[in-house]
Amino acid sequence: MKILRIAVYGLELPFTDGEYRCRNRTEHGFTSTLVEIETDAGVSGWGEVAPLGAFYSDY
Repeated sequence: MKILRIAVYGLELPFTDGEYRCRNRTEHGFTSTLVEIETDAGVSGWGEVAPLGAFYSDY
């Protein structure tokens, strides 16, 4: 089985309860990354990375 295609998508995911405030910053959601992989055997799969966001980091 060989990988034929890898596609990467960015997706903005809003918080369900509205904005979040931390350290005088306001965030309205997270940026998530979706990855799709297709193979020559007709098998495909998806993966997701949804980081907590930069507003949790010290700066």
